[in-house]
Amino acid sequence: MTRATYAAIWATDGFPVVGSLTVGSDALRFEGRGMRQDVEYGEINAISVDRTPAGRVGGRASLVLALAGRTIRLACPEPGGLHELTERLAAARARVAAGSSARG
Repeated sequence: MTRATYAAIWATDGFPVVGSLTVGSDALRFEGRGMRQDVEYGEINAISVDRTPAGRVGGRASLVLALAGRTIRLACPEPGGLHELTERLAAARARVAAGSSARG
């Protein structure tokens, strides 16, 4: 896994945004259309991949992030990007969970 920043298309409430997604040490950072939003890994309740026509973003399979009270669907236009991003996210969430159980 060589990159930390990806070109991305994401949607909340059905409105797609084009920009970048950065996988940081504690959070994902979405940037696009003059906005910036961080989602901490601890906020993510579940991750899944949706390849159905209704679940696509920008015509691409999406990574679905289930958060408390909302869902973010994101797609990565780069070849292999969605798979790589899924792996990075799973590893980051595991790292954060291990850190919080070590503190607790």
